[in-house]
Amino acid sequence: KTGDIDEVGLLAQVRYRPHRQFWVRLYSDQWRHPSTVEADAETYLISSWRLHHLCRLQIWTKLRQTEQNQNYRTNLGSVVVLYPVDRLRLTLSARRSDSQQQTTSTYGKVEWDLTPSVELEMRLRLSQTTYTQKTRQTREVYFQIRRWAIHGLRLRARYTLSTVLSQPDHSSGIL
Repeated sequence: KTGDIDEVGLLAQVRYRPHRQFWVRLYSDQWRHPSTVEADAETYLISSWRLHHLCRLQIWTKLRQTEQNQNYRTNLGSVVVLYPVDRLRLTLSARRSDSQQQTTSTYGKVEWDLTPSVELEMRLRLSQTTYTQKTRQTREVYFQIRRWAIHGLRLRARYTLSTVLSQPDHSSGIL
């Protein structure tokens, strides 16, 4: 029915910073969708080290459980952020997901603060998903511009192009 709330949830987060160059954050997010009787729970742990004023390293893991089919999915990833010059950030990331399907993805991202209130972002992501001995590869490119407006209002425009590089044969009926 129009106007009904379709998601109810709770998010709890703890952040601990034992040193100005290092912090750890843990959060738990639980939600359900009353219209579909679907419920999920997600637990996320991330650690971040500022290795140098030009480099930051993050390592994270996430566990997600879907109540409907009792499916658990774990993710493990790492991110390196480089700050080669003022107002420019280069991000390199790798991640692996394990569940009934296995996904490996890598991406590179460039963020450039054109002015104090305008940021340009571009990302290229390559991923490979394996379903029961069959593999699908995709490539995604996006361009995004963010503008900070008055009173904390932020405007964002993004163009995304996702391309399937290779697709498994579905003639056997198994994805």
